[in-house]
Amino acid sequence: RSPKRAPHHGGSLFYRRIALASLALMMYAGVPVVMPGRHLCCGYPLLAAGAAEQYEVNLQRNRQVIAATLQAAAEAGFDVNMLVTACGSCRDSLARMKLNEQFPQLEQKDVSQIVLPLLQHEGMEAPVAPGTNVLYHAACHCEWAGVPTLKGQAQLTGALEQLCKVKVSTIPGCCGESGMGAVTSPTIYNLLRARKKERLAQAFEPQPQTGACYAGPILVGCPSCKIGIARCLIQLKEKHPVLHVLEWLANQVD
Repeated sequence: RSPKRAPHHGGSLFYRRIALASLALMMYAGVPVVMPGRHLCCGYPLLAAGAAEQYEVNLQRNRQVIAATLQAAAEAGFDVNMLVTACGSCRDSLARMKLNEQFPQLEQKDVSQIVLPLLQHEGMEAPVAPGTNVLYHAACHCEWAGVPTLKGQAQLTGALEQLCKVKVSTIPGCCGESGMGAVTSPTIYNLLRARKKERLAQAFEPQPQTGACYAGPILVGCPSCKIGIARCLIQLKEKHPVLHVLEWLANQVD
């Protein structure tokens, strides 16, 4: 149903369900997908840890594998024009490969950026009770490519609200994970995490109108954020599922 084909990279290093959800949603939305023949890591944790030499080695290896995948797909008659991720940090790292110099038609996008409008166009409505409230943690690396961060976050939450008929409340602030940042610079990231825990605790307080506390999931758009938010919840002794937006959406669809 769609002429666009996208090689998928990212999301499965920590949680393979994110990558599986990405693939399922793209196929459900009619987007054919080309996969590299081996698992690849974008290397952002190396970059965050200051391991510049190892990062560059990984970058060049990734570039060779992805370029070979794109070339093989083109020779097989496929028009591959998107390189997609389920993580803004992965997109940042992959942009450093400058693949568009060799493949000028290649765009970089987030999976949610592709599937949400397509599912809306198909008339799909996720079976969520109207008026359901969902909490969303905004990632430092915006999930929506090609727009400023705050605008991208608003576009993602707006698309979710429109498609699923839910109310999405954004919880700002860094989760305190940032790839390997929490390990390499704990003083800085512990401070960021403390601020995030305060904001999460406020979101869990009883609502003035009903007195009810939030009992739903925390949605994220980044695998690293899924780790960071889960750690915050453990320290707060709060039991909420932490789901990537694509995991949550795939659960609603199927």
